[in-house]
This record gives sequence, C-alpha cells and structure tokens, in this order.
Amino acid sequence: MDTHFRGNDRTAIISKLIICKKNTWFYLYIYLILMMYRKYKYILICLLFFLASSLAFSQRGFEKLPQNALQNVPRLNHLFNHELATNLDKQKGGKQIRRMQNFWQSRYDTSGYAKNAVSILREYKNFISKHPNNNILSSSLWEEIGPLVPQQGNNALVAGSGRINCIAFSPRDSNLIIVGSAAGGLFKSQDRGESWATVEISQFLSMGISDIVVSESDPDIIYAATGDADGGAFFGTYSIGLLKSTNGGNSWQILDLGLEYADNTFIAKIAVNPNDSQILYIATNNGILKSIDGGFSWERNIGGSNFRDLVMKPGDANTVYATNFSSEGNASIFKTDDAGETWFIVKTYPEANRIKLAVSPLDDELLLALASDYKTNSFGSLDLSRSSGLAWQSLFSDSKKFDYLVQAQSFYNLVLEFSPWDKNTFYAGGVWLYNGDLRDTNFSAAAAKIHVDM
Repeated sequence: MDTHFRGNDRTAIISKLIICKKNTWFYLYIYLILMMYRKYKYILICLLFFLASSLAFSQRGFEKLPQNALQNVPRLNHLFNHELATNLDKQKGGKQIRRMQNFWQSRYDTSGYAKNAVSILREYKNFISKHPNNNILSSSLWEEIGPLVPQQGNNALVAGSGRINCIAFSPRDSNLIIVGSAAGGLFKSQDRGESWATVEISQFLSMGISDIVVSESDPDIIYAATGDADGGAFFGTYSIGLLKSTNGGNSWQILDLGLEYADNTFIAKIAVNPNDSQILYIATNNGILKSIDGGFSWERNIGGSNFRDLVMKPGDANTVYATNFSSEGNASIFKTDDAGETWFIVKTYPEANRIKLAVSPLDDELLLALASDYKTNSFGSLDLSRSSGLAWQSLFSDSKKFDYLVQAQSFYNLVLEFSPWDKNTFYAGGVWLYNGDLRDTNFSAAAAKIHVDM
C-alpha cells in the first residue's frame, strides 16, 4: 500500500483508508494527526521544543553547577528557585540538594557572601590564642556518643558508617595508614588500623578529603587535598586547599593555593614525583597545576577544564596522564611526556562525561580507562592501551550488559585500579566493587552486600 500522502488530495487518502477496513481507525488516527500537523505545525514544533527543553533542564544534575553558584545568597536562591527543576523535591537527589541549600544559607557572612574557609580557620586560631582557658572548648567536657562501630544489617544500602574517599600507606612504615573521609577529615592509624586518631586541622569545618599521597622518596612528606571533589558544589564540603606534613603526619600546614570551596574550586587528585617529593601535580576543576618547591609556588599547566584524575607512569616521572570531566560528553585522556611542559590528547570519548585511569606497577606500558556515559552516568566502555596511550583496544563496550559496573552515579563515584600482584587483574566499580581480568569478560563482586560508593 502506498503511504506517501501528497498535496491536498484528501479524497485519495480517505479512499485508501476505506480499502483497509481492518485498520480504518488506525489510519484515520494517522490522518487526523497529519492534518493537525499541517495546520498547527509551528505551534506543535514550539510545544515539543519547550517540553524537550524543560525535560532536559529538569534533569540537570549538580555536576553542571555553574562556577559562581555559591558566590552569594541571591545567586544561590536564584539557582534553586529558577535554574533547577521546579519539582526538585520529587527528583532523584532532590533531598541532598535541599540539604545543601539549607547548609549554605546559614553560613554566609553579613554581606551575603560565602565565607572563606582559610579565613574562618585563622579567626578560630586567633580566638584560641586569646582564650586559651576557654572551658567550652575543653575536651574534658565533650564525650563521643557514636556511631562507634559500623552499622550492621542485611540491607546493603544502609550498612556501614560514613564514606572513605581515599587511603594512603607509608612505603617505609607498614603500621602507618592515613584515610580521608568525605565529610570528616583525616584519620591516622599507627598500628595497622587497630586504633585511629583524628588529624585536628582537618576536623575543622568537617572537611572532606579527596586524595592523599605519601612521598615514595621521603615518606615523612605527605600531601592531602581537602574538600570532596566528587561531591562538587552541592554535596562537597569545605576546602582549605592542600595540606602538607613533613613529619609523617604528626603535624600539618596549609599550602594556600587560593583554591576555596566558597569559590567552587576543588582539588581532585595529587601526583608526586617518586624520585623528588618537591615536584607534584594537582588536578583541579580549573586545570592542572604543578609545583617544583613542595607546593609553595605553582604554575598552571592546563587551564579551563575540570580535571578529575591524574596518574604517573610507573618508572617514568616525566609521563603523566590526566582526564577531564565534561557533563555534555567529549571527555578526554591527556598525556605529557616532558614533565608537564606540553600536554596532548591521546583519546576522546564523544559519549563520556568522566574517565577513570589505572596504571600497573608490573607493566609500565599498560593504561586502563573506564569511561561513563554522559546521558546515564552509567557504564560507557572499558579500554586498554598496551603502549602508554598511543594505541587502544576496547575490552567492553556493551553499556547494557555492563551497566551494573557503575550504576548511574559516575559523577559521584567511579573507581579503577590494577592489582599490585597480577598485571591482568583489576578492580572496577562505582556503587559496588568488582574484580576483573584482562583475559576474561566476566566480573565477580569484590565486596558482597556492601554499598561501597567507591
């Protein structure tokens, strides 16, 4: 049957509909739609455009938060009342966003601007110096009430207590472990995790910690990035930039980089030269910075992009890999082989918003990349390079089959690491954690019934 309707020959159209008696109502329905489209097509097009725009706008995630979102109270209120979804409270993640709105509205200064965390810390220290015997701050008047042990239960969604962003071990002292939490600062153990002590400076303002690196050449030197970069501006916590210890974590100093949570600026990753503790790189949401004097002065290697991952090639401190975050897709893998003098893109993912990298200490040519889809925030692809990023092979690209690996939260949690004992074994995940093998297409759960949010 010819279904091409031409001109205004309505008689011919109706005749064709009558011939197909069994489908008369169906074709009549199609006919009416076509007539309505011809008469009201401009109205329909505008309506469809409006609906599509509204849908896309309502699904706007906090990962697309504008840089000046937290600048002041009017800006914040405009964001919540006009720019985000009107039915925000019914959207997934709406409760967390409302919590952040409530959190910030009570923490602006008298002029209506977000307070600078470093300045608050200085005011606090100044107060302590002037009131050394203040009873309110005396630890003897306070008692920890919990939770003292992780919450237990069969429900994997609620088991556990808090979220750990990063863990660092000393290459010299196997008893020393330092962990960074999402909103509770640094914790240090000197007996392999049997007991823990808080790092006082990081407890201030309930800071998040995004990364910790212990220098391989001088384990007394430790760097820690404050703020929760994964949480971003909505779910993130206060940041005072980069912390540094020169005595194995016993005391810490602030390396003031001007990277403040109040300015919606975060440090996501740290990479330290294994041969020289004074040379380091940091990945921020405004580019990659490099220091050659232990973090006291910095130069910007790349600007204008939100970088979320940073790893050094084993055995070659001049080669560094980095990835950026792009909420609209086209996330890329960057590489320098001259210690940051020049950077170039080795791979771009048109459909990816985030990429996690892993290098193997057993084979310095291996580079593994886990990409997430920008539309779903779930699994996009897993790719391997056996030539330091020059050539790539796709290991897994079936987003439906491997969707469980990331579970729609890649903007917040995405993990990928090689095993230190087997170059073919790796670990990948997001909400859950899985074991993988480069020689196989199957994954097994690394931690059963634990909602890990890696």
